[in-house]
Amino acid sequence: MKLLITGANGFVASYLMPKLAKEGHELYALIHQHSFAIPDYVTRLSLDDLKGWDFVFNGVINLAGANIGEKRWTQERKNTLFSSRVDFTQELCNSLINKPAIWLNASAVGYYGNDENKTFTEESTPNSGFTHDLCNAWEQFAIDRGFQRTVIFRLGVVLGNGGVLDKMLLPYKLGLGSKIGSGRQFFPWIHIQDVCNFICNALTDQSYQGVYNLVAPETVNQVYFSKTLSKTLGRPHLLWTPACALELAMGEMGTLVTKGQKVIPKRLLERDFTFEYPELNQALTSIVSAPHGE
Repeated sequence: MKLLITGANGFVASYLMPKLAKEGHELYALIHQHSFAIPDYVTRLSLDDLKGWDFVFNGVINLAGANIGEKRWTQERKNTLFSSRVDFTQELCNSLINKPAIWLNASAVGYYGNDENKTFTEESTPNSGFTHDLCNAWEQFAIDRGFQRTVIFRLGVVLGNGGVLDKMLLPYKLGLGSKIGSGRQFFPWIHIQDVCNFICNALTDQSYQGVYNLVAPETVNQVYFSKTLSKTLGRPHLLWTPACALELAMGEMGTLVTKGQKVIPKRLLERDFTFEYPELNQALTSIVSAPHGE
């Protein structure tokens, strides 16, 4: 298949592209500027290259979007987060002369908003809030394009060698891992290899359609995640960080770690999707013991 990938400089794409290439797909990456992180076997394109180019992609994997946890959520930053997802996706669709048959679009479990008391499946009514508004706008635009198949995958925290876990490892290695707030807030997560396996399956299996929660079947809270990571690294877990301190330092963005949602991958479990890493301890052990990039 001829596949166009957006967000090709990102963490998920860095694992996904080698797997897709190994499976024989022809890869094109939509980029804003040159990146040495993109392999030579991937053809680099810009939006300007697509305009007026009568080329047929079999599928698009849309991973684009500014990092939601990188900066405080000022109004300007919120506008950037929306623009890099919704406006970008609209511009991409308008630039494609020939509509691809398959459109795979990333989203996040932030779609459901924050709640410590509810369990969310793909059919659940979400809570309101900024993350819901952001994810919902992005999803609705992709769904409304009329592709033969559209697959939306709502990601939990993606764990792998790199990405968000890289930012956590140093303080945890120094013995600074901590419970945050009550620690009861849920921490939906997924191993990067299971993300890649899902995307590859969804590309070729015609039965994949609609929205999927892309999280591991084991639901954990923040303190369990924190203790498990500390134990995996052989470090103590003695500290506590008040939620108010983080929210004061990070503003509204602090709710990404002080609040959470219990999310179940109901549709994947119903179709007997095989998770390589269904349990957190197994997932973290595999990541910490692996050479970087594997």
